[in-house]
Amino acid sequence: MILDDDGYVKLQLRNFHGIRLQHFVSGLDEESPDRTVMEGACVSTIEGYTEWVSISAPVISLGWDWIYDPMRVPAMQVRQNSLRTNVMLLDNDGIEAGHLKTSVLLEAVLDCFEWQETVLGAIENRYSMHQAPTAHEISNRLE
Repeated sequence: MILDDDGYVKLQLRNFHGIRLQHFVSGLDEESPDRTVMEGACVSTIEGYTEWVSISAPVISLGWDWIYDPMRVPAMQVRQNSLRTNVMLLDNDGIEAGHLKTSVLLEAVLDCFEWQETVLGAIENRYSMHQAPTAHEISNRLE
């Protein structure tokens, strides 16, 4: 595993499997104003992002967007869009696999990685602390 001058951490896929990742940050995306409005009830999804880092040096960073889709059975968070990373995979000869192949291979690994519960817990912790104050709390502050 080497940190190259171009900022990428370069390694072979078999070495990536041994790297331990830890949750760094997760958040919610603001709801898009161009949501389709239907008569009556409409299906709503929750979208967000997450970032994970390695505990080894050089630090590897993996980030992706996710969507909580209530129409799935069971309802769950699903990775969506492209992976954001500073990793460039190398083939067995030490040649760069390229951005597309690296993304496809790392996304396949991530789709087997159980990240959903950690992200959900982080979202609950992050946003539950930012609840609007109640009328009673506001009244007490003004006294």
